[in-house]
Order: sequence, then C-alpha cells, then structure tokens
Amino acid sequence: MKTSKQYTKKEILSTGEEDYRLCVQNYTIRDLTKEYDSLNAFEGMIGYLTKCYFPDGLIWGLPLREFPQALRWCHYRTATPRRRNDFPTWAWCGWQGKAIYSAPLDLTKEYQDSPHIMTDLTVEFVRHDNQILTVRGYQVRLDIRKEPFSEAFVPDTNSSLGPVVEGDLPPHKNNLTSGRYVFLVVERLKYGEAHPLKEKVYMLLLDWDGFFWLRNTQVLLILEPGLKFEIAKPHFVTMRLK
Repeated sequence: MKTSKQYTKKEILSTGEEDYRLCVQNYTIRDLTKEYDSLNAFEGMIGYLTKCYFPDGLIWGLPLREFPQALRWCHYRTATPRRRNDFPTWAWCGWQGKAIYSAPLDLTKEYQDSPHIMTDLTVEFVRHDNQILTVRGYQVRLDIRKEPFSEAFVPDTNSSLGPVVEGDLPPHKNNLTSGRYVFLVVERLKYGEAHPLKEKVYMLLLDWDGFFWLRNTQVLLILEPGLKFEIAKPHFVTMRLK
C-alpha cells in the first residue's frame, strides 16, 4: 500500500515561497478599477496560501511571520508605481503596478552550486497593528552618488561600497538622485568559491514622515570584492513602518 510522502516544513516553505511570488506577480499585473479592491481581490489567493503553506496567515498580503524578507518586493521595470493611500507603503498592495521579487525569498536557492553560501542580517518581524509594522533589523545611512552611475559610499568619505541597483531597473536606469539616505537592511547574501566571500545586501530606502518610516523603494547593494558591509556601520534598531 502506497502512502503519501510526508514533506518537511522546509520543503513546504520552499514550495510556498515560489507559489507566493507567482501569485503576487500574476495578481499585481491587473489594473483594478477600484483602489480599495487592492487586497480584497487577493483574498482567494491568501486563503490558498494560508491553507497550503503559511498557517500563521499573511499580513497585508505578505507572509511576514515565515519570511520577513518578503518585504523586499519591488516593481517590475516597466511599471509606473502609484501610491494607494489607504494601504501601507511597505506592502505591495499599497501601490499600483506589477510587483515582483528579483530573487527567491530563500536567496540560497540561486547559488546552490557555490561551495560557500549563507545569509544574515535578516530583518525580524515583531508585530503589526493594522498598517503599522514593527520590525527589528539593521539601519544604515549611505551616500548615493549618481555620476557616472549609482554608487553607495560611506557617509562623509570617498570609501565606495559598490554599485546600487534600484528594484528591477538596470543599473544605469536608477531613479535615485545623489544624496544621503536611510536604509533598512532586509537581508545580506554572502557567497563565493573562496574567502573573503562576495556580498549582496537587499535594503529598503526609507522616508521619515515625523512619526513613522515610509517605504520609498527597494535597492540592492553589490559590494566590491573584498569589502564587508560592516564598514558602513549598520546598527541594530527597532523600527515602525507605515
């Protein structure tokens, strides 16, 4: 008699994050007539995802309890994002425009052939109170210089960390202007064939409204070989996003 295979929690979540990303991509390509339907029309998919993969449910459409790094969604390069003010800035439902993930929620999936791979500095979900999301993670201030291309620097120095890519845009198409910005680190990927490992850091660029932090856009910092993100002096904080 054949018995059904018992999947591990890791296997279930691995399949779940793929299904989740596909659902978001296919759903957000739709042009909704009524802004308040931004999440309502996704309820069927939320029910499916909750039942099959994420028993703790989704928060404003994101599986933040299992994958707090789900915060690193971005808009597809051809999208023209438009805010939906009745929804939080940190959730894809708070914006009109096709949303995607430029990499799996489990970053190690793309580098399975690498002999050395790990992730750290992952943002931690604490709680949510309606639209207010409280997280713990690493905050960092960086100077962005636009010319000749978008590049991140340690503030008040000429120490370059490496190029910055905004969302799904090509590096030379970034909308970022030169200036100093505050970022929330969502996750760091360290990989390579030998030490020191290469580093990629996924971050949210944030704006301060006087009470809460607001998501502006998602960026990827690709550190120059041999550099460690710690030289930018990220510090661990508790933040409230709206």
